[in-house]
Amino acid sequence: MAALPRRTTATDPAALAAVVDNLGSAAFGGRLLTWLAPALQAAHVTAFRFDAGLQARVVLTASAGGGSVARRSAQVYAGSGLYRHDRLLTVLRQTAGGGAAPAVLRMRRSDIVDAAYGTQLWDRFGLVDRLSALNA
Repeated sequence: MAALPRRTTATDPAALAAVVDNLGSAAFGGRLLTWLAPALQAAHVTAFRFDAGLQARVVLTASAGGGSVARRSAQVYAGSGLYRHDRLLTVLRQTAGGGAAPAVLRMRRSDIVDAAYGTQLWDRFGLVDRLSALNA
């Protein structure tokens, strides 16, 4: 009888070690997604950096199965200015002085008020839920 594949969890030290081992490499985003996916049921991971003027820049992306949804949606989010309609900017402004603890913000498609932001990003890419970890 063949052994079942080992499922990783967020508490799995080997999975976390794979993330840390790939810091700074092109494989980091994929390893991070592999580590987070079981606990968060995540299909995509994206990291942005916001400059002093709160303009978004894509740092990394990864999608389950090697797809490009994270990369394409991140380019639309940052490149089109749609991020300006994201409520996470309010949290970033509140914590901009530093010293505040990192914030975690969950957003669902139903939370989106701006029509263009909702249709051009969330609906276009089939996004339904997002968990953001913010650190200013």
